[in-house]
This record gives sequence, C-alpha cells and structure tokens, in this order.
Amino acid sequence: MRRRHPSLDLAAWLFLAFLVLATPGETCGQDPVQWSAKTGGNGHWYQFVFLPRECIEDSERRANELGASLVTIHSDGENAFVDALIPPYNGYYSVGRLGAFQDDDAPSPDSGWNWITGEPWSYTAWSPHNNQPSDTINGIEETHVVMYASAHTGGFAGWHDNTDSCGEVVEDLGWIIEWSADCNGDGIVDYGQILDGSLADDDGNGVPDNCGPIQWRVDEGGNGHWYESVVTGPITFWEAREQALQAGGDLASLSAEPEDSWMCDQGWSSTSWLGAYKVQGGDWTWLDGEEWGYTRWNQCEPNNSSPELAIMCPLHCDPSSGCGSGGGWYDYLPDWAPYVSGYLVEWSADCNGDGIVDYGQILDGSLADDDGDGVPDCCLCPGDFNDDGLVDAEDLGLMLSAWGTDGGEVPAADLDGDGDVRAGDLGLLLSLWGACDEPDCP
Repeated sequence: MRRRHPSLDLAAWLFLAFLVLATPGETCGQDPVQWSAKTGGNGHWYQFVFLPRECIEDSERRANELGASLVTIHSDGENAFVDALIPPYNGYYSVGRLGAFQDDDAPSPDSGWNWITGEPWSYTAWSPHNNQPSDTINGIEETHVVMYASAHTGGFAGWHDNTDSCGEVVEDLGWIIEWSADCNGDGIVDYGQILDGSLADDDGNGVPDNCGPIQWRVDEGGNGHWYESVVTGPITFWEAREQALQAGGDLASLSAEPEDSWMCDQGWSSTSWLGAYKVQGGDWTWLDGEEWGYTRWNQCEPNNSSPELAIMCPLHCDPSSGCGSGGGWYDYLPDWAPYVSGYLVEWSADCNGDGIVDYGQILDGSLADDDGDGVPDCCLCPGDFNDDGLVDAEDLGLMLSAWGTDGGEVPAADLDGDGDVRAGDLGLLLSLWGACDEPDCP
C-alpha cells in the first residue's frame, strides 16, 4: 500500500518556500503547548513544526525521534485545540498536516482512512468547502489530510484531503506533532515532566532517561523478566523481531493474564508487535517457545486467513471497547507495517543459570557486555555465530558467507582477530566444533 505526503496548490507552496528560506535553520513554528486536563483536555502536548519533505512514514519517524508522533485527533475539543496552533502564512493558506493517510484501494473518498499511529479512525472534521474529502484534484489522488486553520482561512477551514508531495522540491512542510507517552505510569504525560525538570532527558530525545527497560519483579509476583516498549515508526514483524534479537531479547510473549495485565499497567503507548506467529493451516505459537493458551483478542479478532499472520497489540488494553476500535490483540500481516509503530521486547535468558535474568545483571554492571548485544560476554561461545549453543555446519556456512572480508554481517567470524576471515579462522572454528562450553561467569 502506498502512503503519500500531502501538498497544497502552487501559490501556497511558493509562500511556504519563501517562509522556509526566510527562517534558515529554524524547524519549529511555536513552542509545545499542553491541552491541559483543567481545560477539559487530555494532558497531551502539541506543537506546529516544520519537518523535511519526505513520505509520511519518514515524517512519523522524525516525530518519534523527538519523543512524539504525528498528531491524531479524536474529538471536537481536540480538533479546536490543534486548529488554534496553526500560524498564518499569508493570511489565507494556513495549514498543518495531520498523521493520516488513505488506503489505495479505498472504495469511496470518505473510507479507508487511517492514523499513522494505528489508533482507531472514529472522528473527522472535513471542511464543507469543495465537498471534502474530494478524492482527486486534477486527476491526482488525494490520500493525506491537511487542516486549514479557522482563524486564517475562512470558508476553507477544516480538514482537506490532499495529494502526495513526497519527493518534490519544497524543503520543509508544516506538521502538528503530539506527545502522549506516560512510560512511568504516573498519569502525567512524560514530555511535560521533562519540560519542568522533574524527569531527566539528558540525550534530548523527548523520552525520560529512566523510561528504558522495566523489570517485572519476582517480589511483586512477576517472573524477573525485563520488558521495553520500543517505538520505531512503521516496522514489519520480521524487522521488529530481528531488532529484538540483536538486543539480546525477543518479541514479548504475553502467555498468561498476570503478565499481560502488568504490561498494560505500564502505560506504554505504542501500537506494537508481539512475538506470536502462525502459518496457514497451523496453530498460533509464541516464537520463544512459551506455551500457547492465554489470549486477549479484540472482539472481532482473529479474522484473517492469509498464509502468514502475526499479532499486534494496540495502544488500548481493553478488548471490550469495541470491534476493531479499541484494545485487545489483532492478527495482522507480518510484512505490512503502517498501523504498527514499534514492538515489545522481552529479556528472559539466564545463560549462567544463577536464577537471575542476565539483562538485569548487564544493566547493573555485574556482568559485562562489551559488544552491546544484550548477552553477557562470559556466556558467549566463540564460533557459535547463530547463538544456538552449538558450533556446527550452520556456523560454518555463516563463516563461508563472510570469507575474505572483515566479517561483514558476521563480524564474530574473524575468530583470530586479524581483520579478515581466512584459513586461520576456519581452523579455530573446527577446533571448537560441537557443543559450547559452560559459561564462565562470576
């Protein structure tokens, strides 16, 4: 499915180009503003910004890098609040782009619309001008949404569908972005606590520094595993799993109600992949080997009979909130990414058998992980490039795939550390053949 970037008519683009050139290096049209609970709001923070002209997935990624997402709107009150943030350009063409796109195969102009974050599409504020959404302009499909500001655009005010401008000339486009995450579950949007100094954000990514992996502690009834909600922007199931494995974990297996409930209580706000998968005619399975039994399907799920399926877990945890419009699990095509903005990763390995999940010992410094792969260095097995506990033919094949290079995608294949993969490395691999030694950890 194509997802395309909104554009304006030529006059508006010329003025916007002038505005961008007149303010070099400046990316923000205003400071972030909170729609506070005291005024009937949701506590989220919003900002009008200029982002480089790219496709909507790239703009969402850039918003994610600020700790935010492209804006989603769910009520008249939120719409009015966002509308007031859009500054005037020339007193007429005054617009902000929303995080919305339309399916290519939508049967009508007002159908097939989606929020880039995966949140339910249940509210609209289409402008009455030109019978919005109008679907096409000059024969070109309009598959994105811009908001014309009420204070500056008169009869144009409201939402307009708009054409794809991905890859065209103008450098920056005006977007509304939104901060909503509450990673520590205290009921306050993190971004406001970063601004007031109550939560540190030393790396300036819009995410509190203490909101990384969280442990489900044994003394709280948990399993001692560590979990993290990783927000990436649109990502496929297989890309997400590869990233989780590279971090030393795997996609999370929510195989029992207490674990699932604890995960919901963390307040993570990403529509995420879980570690579940099935093939046509097969059964659902947790990829890390957990037993399949407990489920939390949305009211209308699972509903897809495609050859391959994976599970995504949306923002909301309550599956009773409506068919297709609320929480619960959704079966989903693993290679199709637009509704999924990240994944849940789980660390459970205890390679040295001391009863403590290794990842926590890496975090507290009691076990070293100099290569940053989420596996304690003392538990690594030289020659076991695929981490299956054996040095065998699969590892030989991986070494041969890196032959004559510095290791390429298999850097550990340079066993003798001389800068390339040659006969010396092959000899060492053969000397290590068979089962890995027991880890030598303190």
